[in-house]
Amino acid sequence: MKQKSLNLIVIFACFLVFIGFRLYPYLGSEVPLGYDPGLYLYGFKSFPFVNPWLKMMFPPGLFAFVKTIPIDPTYLVIPLILFFSALLFISLYLFVNRLFGKKAALWAVFLLTCSLVQYRVFYWYYLKNIAALAFLFFTFYSLLKKSYWAV
Repeated sequence: MKQKSLNLIVIFACFLVFIGFRLYPYLGSEVPLGYDPGLYLYGFKSFPFVNPWLKMMFPPGLFAFVKTIPIDPTYLVIPLILFFSALLFISLYLFVNRLFGKKAALWAVFLLTCSLVQYRVFYWYYLKNIAALAFLFFTFYSLLKKSYWAV
């Protein structure tokens, strides 16, 4: 019982630090940092696209969907990044826990939380890559459980 509560405290602390590193760049500014959020924000604001390079780079589905929502797109980029980052944290923990056990899962999320990549990731913030990694780990987790969700 004591070990289980300690594991929960460690996971919760790692999660808070992980999300804290994601939120830190936005404390003084609403402008999303990095290459990918800037392009998404530009796409949200300039849809329907007039620039041919933007038409080639992004499929219009997401931007058309965002145009139907009555919220300013500036407020959507940061929650999307936080949501998919949290999803990555959870999916990594579940996958490594299923494959190698709790101790390895704790180490995996700890290393994700305090790795050098974590400190530098907000400069780039490739939202599609963060989302893809989260779904990839969920798919592997589902495959290990022999779930139909992985198909």
